[in-house]
Amino acid sequence: MITRLFRIAESVGSFFLAALNEMFTWIDSAVTAMATQKRSFLAGAHWRRNSARDGAPTAAAFIMLVCVTALVMWAGNQSRNTVIPAIYTTIYTEGGSRPANDGILNSAPENNPPVATTGNFGVFVLAMYAGDQLDLFAIPRQADSPIRLTSHRADDKEPAFSPDGQRIAFASRRDGNWELYVLSLLSGELSQLTYNLAYEGNPEWSPDGQWLVYEAYYNGNLDICIIKADGTDGPYVLTTNEGMDASPTWWANAGRGDIIYVSQRGRSQDIYALPLDDPDDMRALNLTNTPELAERDPLASPSGDILFYARMDGEPVIFVAEREGDSWAAPHPLARGATAVWTNTDQIAILAPHATGTMLELLSGSRYELPSRIVNLPALAQHLDWMDEPFPDPLPQPLALNANTPIEDAFTEYVIADDSTSPPYKLVNLSQLGVTADLPYLSERVDDSFSALRRTVEAGAGWDFLGVLDSMLWNLDYQVSPGQSSSNWHMAGRAFDIMQNYALLEPPLIELAPVLDGPVLRWHLYVRCAVQDGSLGEPLHVLPWDFSARASGDPLAYDQGGQYRDDIPVGYYINFTELASLYGWEPSPADHTWRHNWYGTLFWQYEKRDGLNWQSAMLELYTSDELTGLFSTVSDQ
Repeated sequence: MITRLFRIAESVGSFFLAALNEMFTWIDSAVTAMATQKRSFLAGAHWRRNSARDGAPTAAAFIMLVCVTALVMWAGNQSRNTVIPAIYTTIYTEGGSRPANDGILNSAPENNPPVATTGNFGVFVLAMYAGDQLDLFAIPRQADSPIRLTSHRADDKEPAFSPDGQRIAFASRRDGNWELYVLSLLSGELSQLTYNLAYEGNPEWSPDGQWLVYEAYYNGNLDICIIKADGTDGPYVLTTNEGMDASPTWWANAGRGDIIYVSQRGRSQDIYALPLDDPDDMRALNLTNTPELAERDPLASPSGDILFYARMDGEPVIFVAEREGDSWAAPHPLARGATAVWTNTDQIAILAPHATGTMLELLSGSRYELPSRIVNLPALAQHLDWMDEPFPDPLPQPLALNANTPIEDAFTEYVIADDSTSPPYKLVNLSQLGVTADLPYLSERVDDSFSALRRTVEAGAGWDFLGVLDSMLWNLDYQVSPGQSSSNWHMAGRAFDIMQNYALLEPPLIELAPVLDGPVLRWHLYVRCAVQDGSLGEPLHVLPWDFSARASGDPLAYDQGGQYRDDIPVGYYINFTELASLYGWEPSPADHTWRHNWYGTLFWQYEKRDGLNWQSAMLELYTSDELTGLFSTVSDQ
């Protein structure tokens, strides 16, 4: 917006000076006439006649000033611009000619200097946690370890290569909220594209490299927008659907250019296609049409005849749908994972969660087979992209400095084991750190990770979410409720329960979404931020579960233990479950009775096992005699 203001100021500067000149001329004539009025009544009458005539410049000056003010206000309001210029789509047609008149996708790619290379063409880019912050990393073809591209203390995510491979668009919180940036791989120079407190993210490049499509939380709703990649035009809002529209990308649809994206309409989250020759989202085509399932992160093959997307009705799985004439064949699962990308016409890369981080898997086609290559990544990674262009070697100085920046651990657990005593570890009283709970104790093996998580969540949400808890330590004679295991990690000093009533307030302070991992269900938890202006958190991208629907009188909702909400709640949240995993804390699995037994829901319980079974964890705090005296058999849970 600053650039736009300077451009407007330059064009209207003379206009504004003319207005001031008119005002000063009138003031001078008025003062002279008033002096004359003192000498003669007739002169005074003459002044009044002249003042009426000279008032015309005053009115003109006033009108000119109003026009200038209106122009400035217009410049500051372009983030809400919904007037969309003509969008041409012939850039997708191989060898086709382009319209002569100016349109959004009608500019020629910029000429860029050649880049020095290592000879290993092709590179992945992704966002991965470095300690407790998200940064951008590159993985050149055949490399086994990622190269760090950013090291700013703020989170960077959702990277996307430009078609020429020389720039990366991404979202970052560098100025205090989520904005769009472009990073040059040739110079290391960083450009900020958006300046708005509202959330903006998930950028994707147009095929000619001139525009970015992205999602934005303008007016309390996620919508699809476009902006010129150099920030000189836009943004323009493409969707007006009352539900969420997110995760956009470009689609070469039978030689025509469309945008495909996720749209939430009622309780159904499907993949839609929006034609750019007439971008009216009421005409958007539902490509998946699965009311009972939730899709996300669509991806089209270069030809446009194959669609990939993730389904989130259970564990994240990449599905494939192939075009058959004018229709689509039934989708089939490809592999476990949440995001995919084409590396070329016959290879697909997938990010799949792993016990110690994330696996980057390369598959050779759109049918399932064993991966041809696997790269083990050391941390949680997301949003994969690829380019078939060479990677700069050497890197420009700013990127080289980032590549050599050491990655700090998210936390350090300070433990001094005393092997001469049995048991070797002690309990730590967290009430001294301001934690309120029944028996606020944790094992000294996990208390530092809890405190680090507490600080991170408070900084992200703006309030001390973990400062007041329902419970922490359970005594060995604790009477568990139905649906809760007697071999509970609370007894090992390795679990805590958040406040259950946070889900019952209005508005709720937490939202919950069920996620299946095979037969096991866990609840992903989102914490509502204390400040709702965009400076904290981001909008929800999932439809939360409504437990209160159990009592709605709907027999199906009662049998299911509730139902999904009708709409995604408005507001900004942090993903507590994702942050907790950085510190080793995981949500406890729900009991199989949870649909009819509230105690078995267990959305409130988080535990830190560190690879131990329950018996080994208990022996860190208790002697064998103490445990044998209470339990006839010790479970290996």
